[in-house]
Amino acid sequence: MKLEHTKERYAITACLWLFLLTFSALAQTLNLEGSWEMYNDKGEKFDKPAKVAQSGTKLSINNGYGGKSTAVLNGNTFTTSDGLTGTISADGAKINWSNAYVWVRQGATAPRKLVEIAALPGDPPPSRKIKIFNNAGFVGRMTATYYDQQGVAKTVKSNGLMVLQSETLEIPAETAPKPIEIKFLKGTGVNAQLNDTYAEFSTATIPASFNAELCYRMEGTLVNPIVSNCDNSIGDATNSDVRQIRFQNDAGYDAQMTVTYFVNEVVNGNSIPMPKTVTSGFINGLGGKFRLLNLPKETSPNLPIQIMLTGNATVKDSIFVTTLPANFAASPAPCFKVWGTLFDPKGGTCNQ
Repeated sequence: MKLEHTKERYAITACLWLFLLTFSALAQTLNLEGSWEMYNDKGEKFDKPAKVAQSGTKLSINNGYGGKSTAVLNGNTFTTSDGLTGTISADGAKINWSNAYVWVRQGATAPRKLVEIAALPGDPPPSRKIKIFNNAGFVGRMTATYYDQQGVAKTVKSNGLMVLQSETLEIPAETAPKPIEIKFLKGTGVNAQLNDTYAEFSTATIPASFNAELCYRMEGTLVNPIVSNCDNSIGDATNSDVRQIRFQNDAGYDAQMTVTYFVNEVVNGNSIPMPKTVTSGFINGLGGKFRLLNLPKETSPNLPIQIMLTGNATVKDSIFVTTLPANFAASPAPCFKVWGTLFDPKGGTCNQ
């Protein structure tokens, strides 16, 4: 009998120690400060690292491609202001994201066996890459036109990509300084020779000096095709010095945000404000989709930035219109949304 009581006391003591150790571990805030290597859902490594700044439980996150967000740690998880949820490993060296991406603290073990081979002396510089994912309801294709060092235009093309397929185009490391032109196309059928036909629905221009890898994603339908950067941003993805405006669709209809701003350009020796437009394309509200529209950090002073939210097949096309000052703060990013129904569409700021 005495032995049984002794065993019970030992068991209770062990449980208490285990509880105290667990509580102590959880009570310590995980430290995520520093640089993180990023891998997509296929285990492929991005060329730029993400950076996390931390103050207590508050996080400030930069994905290395201009996308910035904030979050608050809650144990070993957090949800960013962009709507993504991250789960931190027990050793604090890995973040598993809700979109199947993985971040690994620099210097930790990669999530998959990846081999990076350094260039040998005398080898030509490695090619740069532009990747396209097709998440759309149509056959998609991408072309990239660059100019060689003699100024001759060269065009590389992807194959026709079915839904969930991807392909990477390579651009030589050394090209003329003229910008590279990207075209996004949707399949429209076949011609009399039974060859696939395509129609251009969007374009992008990137600096010839870009390095490493860019990534784009096609979505939508034949009627409303859209393309975005793989981090859900629209606009220049090669410049980290940008401001972003967030648009989210909480409605039961397709909607888009259009932003018009001005940038000073020199024309005949004079600095003239020139209008620029960036649009999210129509996105649906299924799953609370969002887009981040990239704008230059510097726009024409004293000329406001116009925000317009429009719906597709709603009783009124123009849902919400407002302006932001040219010098609006980059953080926190302004956020606008739509909600309601086809017959009663509404729009406004995200805190409404």
